[in-house]
Amino acid sequence: MSTINRRHFLKGAGIAGLVGVPALLGARLLAESQGDPLPDASPLAAPVQPSASGEEIRAAHIVVLSNTAAQPNFAPFLGEILRAEGVLGFVEASLAGFDWAALRPEQTVLLGEGTLSLEQAGQLRAHVERGGGLIAMRPHFLLADVLGVRRSAGNTDDGYLRTSQHAIAAGIDPGPLQVHAPAEHYRATNADVIAWLCDGAGEISDHPAVTLRTLDAGSSNSRGMAAMWAFDLARSVVYTRQGNPAWANQDRDGLDGIRACDMFVGWIDLDRIQVPQADEQQRLLVNLLDAISQRRPAVAPLPRLWYFPERADSLLVATGDSHTNPPGAIERVLQQVEQRGGTMSVYYSPEQIDAPRRAVRRAREWASALPLIGPRLSSDQHVTPADADGWRARGHEFALHPYVEGGLEAGWREYWDAFTGLGLGRFDSTRTHRVLWSGWTDTAQVQAGYDVRMNMDYYHVGPAFQKPDGEWAYGYFTGSGLPMRFVDGRGQLLNIYQQLTPLVDEQVLTMPWASNLSKMDVASAVAISQDLIDRAINGAFAAISTQFHIDPFAIPGPWMSDALQWLGATLDYCEEKGMPIWSAERWTRFTQARSNATTTAREWDAEKQTLTFELALDAGADAKIALLIPARHGAARLVQFDVDGETAATAERQVGGIAYAEALLPGGAHSVAVMYG
Repeated sequence: MSTINRRHFLKGAGIAGLVGVPALLGARLLAESQGDPLPDASPLAAPVQPSASGEEIRAAHIVVLSNTAAQPNFAPFLGEILRAEGVLGFVEASLAGFDWAALRPEQTVLLGEGTLSLEQAGQLRAHVERGGGLIAMRPHFLLADVLGVRRSAGNTDDGYLRTSQHAIAAGIDPGPLQVHAPAEHYRATNADVIAWLCDGAGEISDHPAVTLRTLDAGSSNSRGMAAMWAFDLARSVVYTRQGNPAWANQDRDGLDGIRACDMFVGWIDLDRIQVPQADEQQRLLVNLLDAISQRRPAVAPLPRLWYFPERADSLLVATGDSHTNPPGAIERVLQQVEQRGGTMSVYYSPEQIDAPRRAVRRAREWASALPLIGPRLSSDQHVTPADADGWRARGHEFALHPYVEGGLEAGWREYWDAFTGLGLGRFDSTRTHRVLWSGWTDTAQVQAGYDVRMNMDYYHVGPAFQKPDGEWAYGYFTGSGLPMRFVDGRGQLLNIYQQLTPLVDEQVLTMPWASNLSKMDVASAVAISQDLIDRAINGAFAAISTQFHIDPFAIPGPWMSDALQWLGATLDYCEEKGMPIWSAERWTRFTQARSNATTTAREWDAEKQTLTFELALDAGADAKIALLIPARHGAARLVQFDVDGETAATAERQVGGIAYAEALLPGGAHSVAVMYG
């Protein structure tokens, strides 16, 4: 049998340069190689319901009231905080048109910042006096008396808080914790102080940051409780996480290019960066909500969902950027991750070629599967759809890593066309080349428009993280290790999660393009990884995202050895500590599924101290979700925890000073019944 070489095959094919495929197939491939159309995806998340129905309000344990009088209105982010903290049984509503008759004394109102009318203030005061709960953010002066505080002159901008010795603050980092919102000055006249405003050294002022007042409700034999945050927690968390909006589009760190981390130069206290400061304050809010439930006998306990899959204490999100690297280099890194039982996200920059040449490449890939001529046409220099599909079948994510030097929208369109035009599929998460960032949230909005659901561009790199004495700081420059949705300048939630990337190889290792500003050796880089992992599993509770570049594994040189050592040692330490290693795609889907959890048919029998409810868990979690029930309620202990009619297998877990019983549940509908005694 005579043989045929690639040159003879191409010469004989002669069909418009499409490597011998029939004309019909060639036309189809040419059309497909233009790139997929823009997805039908909205960058905005569903807005807060203008006026929740009376039935929805009555069924809730917590009512989050958004006050449109505040501009920007960050109150919808209070709901996002509750979702991130796994709090169940709340409803979001607007203060305008709110059905006050539906509000029950057993409920707690979480009120966003903003002015109030006399009628609205009166309704909130009456709710507390009937035995209800209230937590007000930067409260209007009309609520001062029911909160047990008196307004003082002045305020503090971008200050700190420090927790008191109050039991509600147990388990929270004592601070100082940064506050990125105006804090009003008050005096506590008839309220307990949970936290004080303080300076960066922790020296407390005379002004409380968080207070709680308990008052009797007369004949109802139930105590109303009213709490205050001197600042808007939602605004502070957003600004802590996303940086100073006034510094958007400014190169503040001196490293060429504008990145998200430029908005944090002088914004994050580098002496406190190892503490997830925003997350700690969110947990303080949950402690306060739990206390308001615990101290009122008529109020049910506050169940919640654990942050991570199964019984994991924290999680490593393995990612790596790949700049048109051959599949062999990607494979070498993925095998390292797989050897430790993990999965990974690869962010790939495809070669920029026009649609006809993409069609040629796809035709050759199609023909490479044919007998006889296939082996002569195959190439190991370009990632093919078969490569991408194979990695996805093994649990990895293969996603786009776009260049945007020529403009944000133009760059995304160009690289989207190249990626999808080469048949490389769709994806859930992304990272931008050089992590260039536009506006305060412009990049996130464009990505959300492409149906991307998690952004990894908040990235620990550059001189922004060097202290004046030359020491380099590592940790949580966004104040958080948790995924939460972005918020635009108006306070509107975006349909894309922000996830910090705190472990970055080019910050601690010498790469093919130099970097390693810290001049750190591999052993020191490994120590940084291990310290961050230890902090996460011992109370910081974080999803630690990594940058394991693929490039060192494709380019011969000493950097390959260093990259391999750091990669292997970091993964080994996760395995040793029982910390799951997940791709960003898998983490995104778990996060979305957990956020979508709902409860219905909630009933609390205060006399029998029994709570029952129906819990619906999204099957898209791809892992069991842990349900947490408070181990105590008032003076009683949890004595029975049933799921679907059977006693649940439980473990103990401590979060923010609160003890819980933890049960693992698969996706689907569940009936839960718990009893205290």
